[in-house]
Amino acid sequence: PFTARPDTLESVKRRLGTRFDVNRIGTAAGNEEIDKTIGLVLAKLDELGLTENTYVLYTADHGAQGRNANGALTNGKGTVWEGGLRVPLVVAGPGIPAGVFSHVRASTVDILPTILELASAPSATVPRGVEGISLAGVLKNDPDKAPKRQREELVIHFPHYDKDEAGPASAIYLGNHKLIRFYETEQRQLFDLSTDLAEQ
Repeated sequence: PFTARPDTLESVKRRLGTRFDVNRIGTAAGNEEIDKTIGLVLAKLDELGLTENTYVLYTADHGAQGRNANGALTNGKGTVWEGGLRVPLVVAGPGIPAGVFSHVRASTVDILPTILELASAPSATVPRGVEGISLAGVLKNDPDKAPKRQREELVIHFPHYDKDEAGPASAIYLGNHKLIRFYETEQRQLFDLSTDLAEQ
């Protein structure tokens, strides 16, 4: 969390005061640095006259660290819980309306097919074996219409001993349902994420 410049860290400390611990302040300062850096990239695109024909994508590879760092979501980085898997995917560019939010489930495997379609590359250019699908229709046309996947379910496999004391686990999504399997205990937990996003 201490990747922010010292002046940014001090500024955030002054604004937040004693309401948060040093780790939360460090995380907030790091996020402020990310925001400033993205702003610099967007400003440079404007300066070069490239904004109208450039797509900008922002995402992360995992949820926040720590059991309590993800608000109402359970757990965090290194787990198959929603707190470890849900990350932002923000896309801006030509034909994509500003300020639109989508609940369509996406995965990082969808980024390559999406970029290729947005760039008007022939569909044959998606390498064989890529499991992702293009989200261009979600971005440009209908944020609520999930594209048809080759397989309806989405599987997350995390065979590591890491942050989750339960050990290696896998999760499978089908519609609004999510099943988690813990390999050490053979325990399984089923959640309806439409009514229980916190996986309680």
